[in-house]
Amino acid sequence: DVDAIKDWAAACVAETDLGPSGRVCDLVIDRDSTTFEVLKTIASVGRAAFAMSDTGRYSVLRDMAQTDVVQHFSPRNSWGFTSQKHFADETHGLKIRFMNSESDYQEDEIVVYNKKPDGTYWSEADATIFEEMQFPGYPTAQQAYKDGRFHLGAFRLRPERFAFETDVEHLACGRGSLIRVAHDAPMWGLGYGRVKSVGSGALSVVLDEPMPMELAKNYAVRFRLGTSGATA
Repeated sequence: DVDAIKDWAAACVAETDLGPSGRVCDLVIDRDSTTFEVLKTIASVGRAAFAMSDTGRYSVLRDMAQTDVVQHFSPRNSWGFTSQKHFADETHGLKIRFMNSESDYQEDEIVVYNKKPDGTYWSEADATIFEEMQFPGYPTAQQAYKDGRFHLGAFRLRPERFAFETDVEHLACGRGSLIRVAHDAPMWGLGYGRVKSVGSGALSVVLDEPMPMELAKNYAVRFRLGTSGATA
């Protein structure tokens, strides 16, 4: 998927806060490995992962904000909804090991301190609980530090994992796609149903499920189109 890979490369070059060349992977391979494992390491330095496009081509999956919703799921087209929340042990900081190009590629270590509940940060003076991470392919402390901050933020702000099952015939999205979910267990949405009829001028719809609403409150409705998994 040349277009996706070129967009990813341009995004890496644009991160000039990491140096004049942007985000760089500088990797010495001194052990037996496979091409796929090496490519996975290179992708991870660029904050990406291996993926397959809709047309079956090799591509990259990037963790970035999206606006286009690919598909909307509800109990009408899915089942087995589950939720897991990870309560991580308190961590004062990350000890990140990398091969520093500024020190003739000798193994180096930097410490990235976590944020306290009061909004301040742990420091060398009071931090005692650390996690260790290896960052192969990271050539500078600046690049390793930035992604260390990213991982700490992800640990804190992404503690929940949601999963559900759906039939392949209902699957229009792919890995990394932006989706919406309506479900009664986490109380996402007032309800869900199929459209039985549309009123004159499309000013009203009749659904096959009741939607109890309260006075003096505004509500919105999202329709999953019959021609695709997209929503409107």
